[in-house]
Amino acid sequence: MIVSTNPDVVACDLEDGLAILNPHKGTYYSLNDVGRFVWLLMTTPVTPESLCGAIVENYDCDAHIATADIATRIAELQAADLIRISGHGSV
Repeated sequence: MIVSTNPDVVACDLEDGLAILNPHKGTYYSLNDVGRFVWLLMTTPVTPESLCGAIVENYDCDAHIATADIATRIAELQAADLIRISGHGSV
């Protein structure tokens, strides 16, 4: 599985995270600092495993927790049409 940001959405840095607008749905989302970090990694196609590794390395997080959290966030972002997923597989 490869994930990447939806090129149709607009993202803007905030002091403590990121604001994302889906202009087609007219919805606004905000991400905290860790969410911003993950979003920026997804601006180029990346695997969920790579995202988990980056979280563990940069935020001193347990790998099992990172894997579960990334799977949840990917599902949420996909449901909101903020990311694109290609290929098969799971986190």
